[in-house]
Amino acid sequence: MKVREIAERLGLTWEGDGEREVLRVAPLETAGSGELAFANSRRALRDAQSSAAGCLIVPPGFDNPGGRTVIRAKDPRAACARAISAISCIWSAGARSQNSRMPSRIGTGLHVAGDHRSTPSIQGALTSGLRAARGILG
Repeated sequence: MKVREIAERLGLTWEGDGEREVLRVAPLETAGSGELAFANSRRALRDAQSSAAGCLIVPPGFDNPGGRTVIRAKDPRAACARAISAISCIWSAGARSQNSRMPSRIGTGLHVAGDHRSTPSIQGALTSGLRAARGILG
């Protein structure tokens, strides 16, 4: 999903490369060029300057002298959670794996989640967890 698409879906503004593809969300410390991370504490905002993340979700006052690709949000943590859902939905729709459509419900009031129900990855675990949460919450 492109940075501009994520920002539009979340109703937020973005700067930098809006055409950059974001494949998943990752922690600030380990995020790479195809990943989205957020920063909202003083320490995280300082570390964000040297992060390898392809896109950062940051507060409106974040100083961006290098012209990094960022999405600005009043609450970066909440925006990141919403971005996970948006990215997971797009990713799930494009999944080719037969397991990617395994239902989370395995019995009355019993749901299972994990990457083994989707694709063996963090993204697969998130997608499976989202599917289970939707099944529980209706």
